[in-house]
Amino acid sequence: GRKAMKNKRGYSFKKLKGTIVTLSLVCVSVCCVLFYQISRQALLQRTCLLDVTNLRQVQIMAADMKHIVGNISYQVYNDPLVAYLLYGEEFEPTKITPAMAQLQNYRNANPYVDSIYIYNANWDSISVSSSQFGTFDAPLSGEDPFFDKAVMELLRNRTGFAGGDQPVPRIVEYKDKTFMYYTYLTSDSYPGSEIRSTVFVNFSGAWMDGVITADGATDSNTLILDEKGRVISGNSPWPVFTDLSGTGFYQEVRERPEAEGYLLCDIDGEKKLVSFYKPSGESWQYIRLTPYERIIGEIDRSIRSLLIAAVVLSLVGSLVAYLLSLRLSRPIRDMQQNVQVLEQEARENRLATRQHKLQNLLYGYASPAALQADGTLEGLKGEEGGTTYLLVLIKLRGQRALHQLHDTGGRSLLRYAVLNVASEIFSQAFSTEPVDMGGAGYLALILQTPDEKWKLFASKENLFPILMETADSIRQALELELNCIVSEPFSSLEEISSVYALTREAALHCIFYPPGYPLFAGEVLESRERFTYPQAQEDRMVEAILNGHEEEACRLMREILQGTRRYPFSAVTLTCSHLSLAISGIVDEVQKNRLIEFPESLLARLFSFGDPYEAESIEEIEEGFAGIIRQIIAAVGDKRSARHADLLAKINQLLAEQYRDPGCCLDSIAGQVGLSSAYVGKIYKRGTLKSISEQILELRMEEARRLLREKPKMTVTEIAEYTGFSTNSYFSKVFHKKTGMTPNEYRSLNRKGGSG
Repeated sequence: GRKAMKNKRGYSFKKLKGTIVTLSLVCVSVCCVLFYQISRQALLQRTCLLDVTNLRQVQIMAADMKHIVGNISYQVYNDPLVAYLLYGEEFEPTKITPAMAQLQNYRNANPYVDSIYIYNANWDSISVSSSQFGTFDAPLSGEDPFFDKAVMELLRNRTGFAGGDQPVPRIVEYKDKTFMYYTYLTSDSYPGSEIRSTVFVNFSGAWMDGVITADGATDSNTLILDEKGRVISGNSPWPVFTDLSGTGFYQEVRERPEAEGYLLCDIDGEKKLVSFYKPSGESWQYIRLTPYERIIGEIDRSIRSLLIAAVVLSLVGSLVAYLLSLRLSRPIRDMQQNVQVLEQEARENRLATRQHKLQNLLYGYASPAALQADGTLEGLKGEEGGTTYLLVLIKLRGQRALHQLHDTGGRSLLRYAVLNVASEIFSQAFSTEPVDMGGAGYLALILQTPDEKWKLFASKENLFPILMETADSIRQALELELNCIVSEPFSSLEEISSVYALTREAALHCIFYPPGYPLFAGEVLESRERFTYPQAQEDRMVEAILNGHEEEACRLMREILQGTRRYPFSAVTLTCSHLSLAISGIVDEVQKNRLIEFPESLLARLFSFGDPYEAESIEEIEEGFAGIIRQIIAAVGDKRSARHADLLAKINQLLAEQYRDPGCCLDSIAGQVGLSSAYVGKIYKRGTLKSISEQILELRMEEARRLLREKPKMTVTEIAEYTGFSTNSYFSKVFHKKTGMTPNEYRSLNRKGGSG
């Protein structure tokens, strides 16, 4: 509970810190967003104000241009010198020259006036003064007509020019060049009447574009649109006379009732600020397009920098606050840790004291009544109508592996886990009191059930599946093997120490059963026969070891050990001691009589395997004894093989030296090596696969064949006597049997170069 409270306090503290940090970040973020929105709106309004101011300046300059060019057109039209070009009836060069000079003066006085045309219906020609085209007079028809087709079309059909004070934007092509003009027309004609004399003043569109560019940013575009929504300025993303009346931004500008303002639109996939100015009394509209990113980019960068700075400051502040909180809370935390350590120690002491009392109860050192009085046995309260008890002893298998894999604390934790699992399973049918018996690998469960439920829960048929479930659950959950040993039922806790002693004795027989198999103490200890050690089997085992019969020796050893299964465990201990002493005697005899040295570790292993209390299974004891038996037999066999090899070498040496002696035989050789004839004959036959007499005869025949080939002067009788044959007839008989010919025939054949 205290640990849970500590965890809850820690979680609440962490949650509070997280909430503070989160709220701080949220507040900073909200402030940044508000600042961004307000700054963005103010920046857009400021940009719009600047753009509209520039548009006003462009409109003023355009209006001035209209006024100036209109005055020039009026002055030219009413100038007496120029009047000859307008109304003259005869084409007289002397009058034309001063008139053209005066026209040239008007054009030169105004640099933004690119050209001036004067039409005279009497001549049906146009006089031109232009910075681009030069000064000349051109007819409307005939050879080399006037190049400005729009003007010619107007004069012929009165189409294309509205006239009045509003300049007409148009494109003029001349010698592969294109010029943008705003043309003013001054005429004496009326609508529908024939044009007789007209002045055309062409204002330079390039000059107007220069004015527009100088008044705005280089990445902005200023548009001048006519009443139809067509582009009539050159500084724009669209060519002159492009119809923008169907675009969204133009329609929205037209729908706005105010004379100036701004809006945000996507134009060709790019977001732009559209600032507009619609002067009253004028059909032209002035619009400036500014990329939104250029306006808002700076504030976006500022906001990003501000957000980064806010996050960094928040994190640094949180870290500083965390470090300060750690420093301030360290004494309190140390105090809490000390209290927790004391509580843990007190809790462990209470548990250890309780377990110690329960151990003493099982060992018979504590009174059940006293333990019930102090609350140690509160889980085993008496039941009305009588109570029956059972003791379940749990023996953990693989103790050596547990000691290698886990320290003392780890093994204690495993035993605690085993008791928890077992108690959980048994508590479904019994009142349960778990007891840890210490580090000996034994755990105990004291089970209690009312007498009326005894047959329902505690019979062997009902207990067996519970015991198997316990073993399987612990194997799966903890990867531990164990055996459960169930005592005989008893009716009073006063009997528990004697019941524990009998159950502990029955638990020793676990070495005869596989892990997980339940044992019932009454059945295990049922046989009380007197054990008689099978000495005859031991003698046969010893004889088999000395004779090198490994399989027979191991079989007899296993039969001796397995024969103790139905007797008290003292029979197992006695049998292991007898076997250890018997094998130890064999080792002493072999070392003494056969000059074989065994390592000292052999006897140490022998007596360690002879302790059944430390064994995990009877198979482990059997394998230990079998390993030592194999080692003894192998050592004796190696020694015997070495001695036999030496004996065979000695016999072969004696035969090679004495085979020519007629008295050379098995008995004479056996006497010389100091062994019985039967033993020598047996050893020689086993080592060479032939008898000594066969070897003597083979040596004599080999020598006789050599003498018959190499000693022609020796007679057959002499050769027979020399090689050890008793008579010449016996030699001839044996020689014929071995070679298929007589000695003389063999000699004759080999004398002629044959072989035999």
